[in-house]
Amino acid sequence: MLHGIKKLAKSATINTEPEDAHYLDLKNKLDVICASLKDGLRSMEKVDTDLTKSTTDVNKFSQALASQYPAQDDLRTEVKATADHTEQLFKATAMSEDAVSRHTVIARSVRSYVTEIDGLAREHKAAASSKTDYELYKSKVDKLDSKEKTSDQKASRNLDKLEASKSTYDSTVAGVVQHMEALYGKQQQMYHALYVAFWIMHKDRTDMFSSRTSTAQEYASKHVDDVFALANTSMDRPVGVAALTEEVKNINVETTTVPVGSGAYEVKATASDPTAPDVVYTATKTVAP
Repeated sequence: MLHGIKKLAKSATINTEPEDAHYLDLKNKLDVICASLKDGLRSMEKVDTDLTKSTTDVNKFSQALASQYPAQDDLRTEVKATADHTEQLFKATAMSEDAVSRHTVIARSVRSYVTEIDGLAREHKAAASSKTDYELYKSKVDKLDSKEKTSDQKASRNLDKLEASKSTYDSTVAGVVQHMEALYGKQQQMYHALYVAFWIMHKDRTDMFSSRTSTAQEYASKHVDDVFALANTSMDRPVGVAALTEEVKNINVETTTVPVGSGAYEVKATASDPTAPDVVYTATKTVAP
C-alpha cells in the first residue's frame, strides 16, 4: 500500500508517457488512422441508412399515387405496376438488412481493427505505470547515493528494484511498440477494405433500387420532354393569350401582358396588316386566372 501511495504521488510530478520517439510516433499515427477510419465507417453507415430510407419513401410515394390516381388509363396501369415493384423493393431491402452482406463482413474487419487500436489504451497505461515504477526507484536510489550513511543492504535492495523496474519498463514499452508496428502495418489493407465496402454497399443498394424501378424510370424518360414542354408553356404564357392572338388573325403580331391583380392579366395585342402598312390593329382583353 505504501508503495502504491508513493507511486501515485510520483506520477503527479513526472511525465508518465514513455520517452521513446518511435513509441510516440507510432502512437500519434495510429490515433490519426483510428479517427479517420471511424469517420469513414460513420459516413458509410449514414449513406447506407439514407439509401435504405429512400426505398421506404419511394414505396410510400408509389402506394399513395396508386390509390389516389383518378383516371382509368395507361398511366394508372403504370402507376399500379410501379407500386407493386416498389413494394417488392421495400421488402427486399428489409430482408437484406437481416442478411450478412459482403459490405457488412468487410466493414466488420475494419471495425475490429479500430477496436484493437482503441484497446492500445490499456497497454499505454501499463507502459506509463512501469515508467512510474522505474522513476520512483531511480529517484530513491539517487537519494540514497546522496546520503553519507546508508546501509549497503538497503542500497543493494533498492538498486535491485531499480534494475528490475527498468527491465519491466523496457520490456513493456518494447511489447507495445511491437503491437503498434503490427497494427500500423495493416493500415493500407484497412483503408482498402473500407473503400471497397463503401462502394460495394452503394452498388448493391442502387442495383436493387434500379432493378425494381427500371420500368418507372423508362416511362418517365419517354414522357419527360412532352411533360416539360407543357409545364414550361403553362408557366411562361397565361391562359387566354393564344386565343386572343388567334382573334387578331394577322401575321405581324406583338403582345404585351401586364398583371392586374388576383392572378388576372391584361393582354394587349398590336397587329399590322402587311397589305396596308399604315393600318395598325390594337386589341385589349382582360384574362381571368
